[in-house]
Amino acid sequence: MGFPLDLHSNSNFVIMAANESWGSFHQQFERAPVTLRVMVSEVEDSVPPAPPVYSDSRHLLMIVSDAQNFAVCDLREGFASCRATPALIAQSAFFRYCFLEAMGYSTLTAAHLAPIHAACVEWADTGLLLTGDSGAGKSTLAFACANAGFTYISDDGCYLLRGGDGRTLKGNPFVFRLRENATTLFPELTGHPVTFRPNGKPTIELRTREFPNLRTKESTRVRYVLFLRRKEGESPSLHPFSKQEALDRWAQSNCYGHEEMRAGIHHELTRFTDAELYEFRYSNLEPAVDFLKELALS
Repeated sequence: MGFPLDLHSNSNFVIMAANESWGSFHQQFERAPVTLRVMVSEVEDSVPPAPPVYSDSRHLLMIVSDAQNFAVCDLREGFASCRATPALIAQSAFFRYCFLEAMGYSTLTAAHLAPIHAACVEWADTGLLLTGDSGAGKSTLAFACANAGFTYISDDGCYLLRGGDGRTLKGNPFVFRLRENATTLFPELTGHPVTFRPNGKPTIELRTREFPNLRTKESTRVRYVLFLRRKEGESPSLHPFSKQEALDRWAQSNCYGHEEMRAGIHHELTRFTDAELYEFRYSNLEPAVDFLKELALS
């Protein structure tokens, strides 16, 4: 995300996994690095570990699959340590998403960022944040927009820089993660490998470099925040959305960490509600994409 990372491991596979997750980013900020330590044991276990359980206590975040596969993140010190078996590391996408990226983004967020569970695209230099509950269609709509010529910023994880201008948002434009059933909407994705999110839902992971015609960038200035409500037969339309309801929604996914961290995140999200907030109702993707183009130009 533009911040320095100090990674220690006794396994080259861990270094390769980190490069797959973050190797496309370039350093933009001169800050103290986030430090991650991943030690791979010699335990030979062919059974893949279960999706981890996440829990927190004050400034500590715990990620636990079992007694051999777990991590602890010290959010106050910007440090995380993981113990893993070869069976876990062998599942590269699962290890990256459930452990390595969770460790990295959690410790980075604690120090510098305010996260928003949302996708983001840009049209005509206008940033549009696509947010809403799990299953609202954020990643699907973002992928449809990217295929239609929008600039892609992120699919389901966006970040404000704490102390920034309040509206510039950073994302990861190098990857898409879509539900397995996305192949019914995008047949060209059939055959891509499926991995699992921490909630156990099957996911297709795509690298945007596989799609040379896609436009990408790492940040945009957001004008519109759209809370998605997809309903069969609904024509694309905008409806007022209150600042307080937006903050209440975002607070549900920002409830971990120590008090100072949560206060900093809340302050940044409050500033962000100066964007134009709407509920966006729609049904089919193509009319929704056309509507968003017109909205960005208005």
